[in-house]
Amino acid sequence: MATVLETLTIAVKHHQAGEFERAEQIYGEVLRVDPNHADALHLLGVIAHQVGQHQRAVDRIRRAIQSNPNAAAFHSNLGSAYHALGKLAEAVAAYERALTIEPGLAEVHNNLGNALKDQGKLEEAVACYQRALELKPDYAQAHNNLGIAFRDLGKLDEAVASYQRALEIMPDYVEAHNNLGNALRDQENLDEAVASYQRALEIKPDYADAFGNLASLYERLNRHEEAVGTATKGLQVSPHHPLINLAVAKCEMREGRHQDAIDRLVRVRHLAKPASDVAKEISFQLGRLYDRTGDASRAFAEFAKANRLAMQHAHDYLDAKQRYDRNVDAFGKLFNEAWIGCWSPAPPCDQDDTPVFLIGFARSGTTLLDVILGSHPRIQTLEEKPTILAMHREIESFPGGFVRAIPTLAPAQFSQLRTTYFRTVDGFIDRRPGHVLLDRNPMNTVNLGLILRVFPAARFIMAVRHPCDVCLSCFIQDFKLNDGTANFFTLEDTALLYDKVMNLWRQYVRVLPHPYHVVRYEDLVDDPQAETRRLLEFLHLDWDDAIFRYREHAKRRGMIHTPSYGQVTEPIYKRARYRWQRYAEQLRPILGVLKPHIEFFGYSS
Repeated sequence: MATVLETLTIAVKHHQAGEFERAEQIYGEVLRVDPNHADALHLLGVIAHQVGQHQRAVDRIRRAIQSNPNAAAFHSNLGSAYHALGKLAEAVAAYERALTIEPGLAEVHNNLGNALKDQGKLEEAVACYQRALELKPDYAQAHNNLGIAFRDLGKLDEAVASYQRALEIMPDYVEAHNNLGNALRDQENLDEAVASYQRALEIKPDYADAFGNLASLYERLNRHEEAVGTATKGLQVSPHHPLINLAVAKCEMREGRHQDAIDRLVRVRHLAKPASDVAKEISFQLGRLYDRTGDASRAFAEFAKANRLAMQHAHDYLDAKQRYDRNVDAFGKLFNEAWIGCWSPAPPCDQDDTPVFLIGFARSGTTLLDVILGSHPRIQTLEEKPTILAMHREIESFPGGFVRAIPTLAPAQFSQLRTTYFRTVDGFIDRRPGHVLLDRNPMNTVNLGLILRVFPAARFIMAVRHPCDVCLSCFIQDFKLNDGTANFFTLEDTALLYDKVMNLWRQYVRVLPHPYHVVRYEDLVDDPQAETRRLLEFLHLDWDDAIFRYREHAKRRGMIHTPSYGQVTEPIYKRARYRWQRYAEQLRPILGVLKPHIEFFGYSS
């Protein structure tokens, strides 16, 4: 008769061969002899986890731990089961207990990093992956996971390097090729991103995620036929894949097949139960589709649902929102007549070398203006880059920090700040001599005081749109999270920020007189030629018929990094003008906040 150890050994062989049912039966025989046998309980828990019965896995492994509390593997696998159940705090505690018992387990450091990443604790996750790699430098999965965390932190160079290291170790690591494509796409290395997705599909021709990412990138690049072709192949592999269907729905929307797109997304949401990030994108897209079909009630419900999902996914959105609000409030208190009156004189800056700044508020029509003006042969545009942020950080390094340094800037410091600005610009575009540099960032309205301190001769284009349309459009867009966009998850917060920013701009106009030209979005779409002519006069530029070819210019630019990327390649349309009127009931709570600005800009409420 076989001993317990011999029986357990036979069960493990079946387990390792993937014969889970037979292994489970034999583990059960061990437990009939010894009901508290720790290894049998633990391995039964591992099988339960492997077949998706995660709660049963937790129950069994916890019983094993009662019998043997000092087995690191037990705690590690308990962490994996908790993680699969979405119980992240319990998973972290289990992994940490495993590492207390046996600190040198690279795989457990990696798994702990995954749990911390899913909690939004990205810096802690990075530390875990790095510790795993100290223990096991050729750990390709940890390099890949480190890349994911770096990308989520916005550290794209580090993310790319991590994915590339994973691929040096494991050249056919298909997930790393796909993830590298995502990071390269974020870096705007678009041809390389396409190549990474295509390489993933060469290795694994049925890799649905790569089909979804590649089709989405083609759609984002306005390469419609390639998007449709890629998505069609992907659907043959995975008919209900959420990301592939989302790409198809976006293409169907471009073709005017709104009901087909709605039916597709409703069906895939029901059948596939997409992850929260893709579910968020699907709700945003359904909202746009219902808006196009005139169903404002359903559209608003989808937008509200999408923002709730986005808020859950944006772990630090509240901190980001509060940071931005404090910054706007601080500038409002700082830039007053008394403070400005004690500024040191600024050395002149050649107006030909001074940028023009296109400001306003998010969703106020700056992308359309950028594309139209960028088609002029004497204008070079820069799209929402951190040029002013770079100057702000430079000033913070001066003695006394921003508040004390601004009034007392010396000529050498002005030169240093201007050099910092143009060095940042040169990191994104190759400046062309004799061209007007148009720096477009609508939220640089907040930074107008800083811009004028460094560039006193700067000119500004102020993009204006009906405040209700601006706030509604911010609420219904899927923005990438930053300190400013963290205010757009609710209409109320959006309106409050709009009020703060516009009040600050009006204050700047009073205390820092400067040349500016207001362009109303509604006037621009009504008569683009007349509005553009007036704008070119403000810029001291002659009319050029290339303006009429702005759509071709938009397509040549590749990826446009705003939610308007699809619309700017269309003929100018008027459907978004006064869209807010269809949502008047939903906007009622914010009308009181917006009314002063509606009247100031000459709109009727």
